[in-house]
Amino acid sequence: MAVDPNSRLPNEDPKIEGVQASYSVGSYVTANCTSSPSYPPARMDWFINGVKAQQWFLDYYYSDKPISDLNLESRTIGLKFQADSSHFHQNEGYLSLVCLATVADLTRTSENKAYLTRLTKEKFAQQFTNYHGRIKAEFLLLVVLVVVIHL
Repeated sequence: MAVDPNSRLPNEDPKIEGVQASYSVGSYVTANCTSSPSYPPARMDWFINGVKAQQWFLDYYYSDKPISDLNLESRTIGLKFQADSSHFHQNEGYLSLVCLATVADLTRTSENKAYLTRLTKEKFAQQFTNYHGRIKAEFLLLVVLVVVIHL
């Protein structure tokens, strides 16, 4: 591929923001990745554990004005998906998120790893208590509705 003589390649790797240190199964993973300024603007991609992210996991954010008189532009791509057990590598319990920013023949990358939250006895007890309390509240609401309907 011929490089446009007016091209200005990004001088830094893309910046990933918003990734937490750990996630539990069922929680939402959200992150943004921003390229450093370039011309033309970088093509942005996310990979989850080495597999290109599904299109519906992505949000594209475009700037409507160049950063400088050189027409340099930065691009941001958002990622959002619900974590399930298949997203965490079996042996090590982590999720790999890689962002690529490509301009011409140059690809710059950044990677973040997030780990699977382990369910401790205390967290399990708290979740069970919350679940049990919700059942009590739903049952009480049902009883009230039945009484009101029969009046």
